[in-house]
Amino acid sequence: FAASIMLFVLGILLAFFTNQSAFLIAIIVSLMLVIYSAAMQNHKYFGNIVVAAGTALTIVFGAAIAGEYLWASIFAVSAFLANIAREITKDLQDLEKDRGTKRTLPMILSFEWISRIVFLIYVAAITVAGTAWSGGIVGSGLFLFFLLAAAIVFFVAWEKFTEKDFAASQKLSKYGMIVA
Repeated sequence: FAASIMLFVLGILLAFFTNQSAFLIAIIVSLMLVIYSAAMQNHKYFGNIVVAAGTALTIVFGAAIAGEYLWASIFAVSAFLANIAREITKDLQDLEKDRGTKRTLPMILSFEWISRIVFLIYVAAITVAGTAWSGGIVGSGLFLFFLLAAAIVFFVAWEKFTEKDFAASQKLSKYGMIVA
């Protein structure tokens, strides 16, 4: 606990000396993590949002340092969506362990609905990332190659999801995010 407090303070302090935007992002992420840990642990779907937002905000944090927000915002939204899908998959993988102690989306909705939601979130993540190319922010053919590769990996992750191989699905989802 003491170590985590020191790391939160150190991170916020370093961000303070970077610039105002980085400082604000560090405070927001730190507060989200502390509030979730202190008050919302039983509702894991809030944790999914916190983890996905924290991941997305690392991209925005980098943009705050560079001062270029447009492209970063697009990729941050895409990363947020891809992480939400992976977090939902993780919830299914941990379903029995969480039962009775936490409330997760798979405890509320049927597997069929969760499967549709995960698929649509993956499609949305790829579509949002694709707007960087269609909007002229990224003009490289190499970007399209990696976007297509990421889409294929996400689709295979979703196929593993529908086969209820959640460990493989989650792992493939992480690979998809690395490619993206």
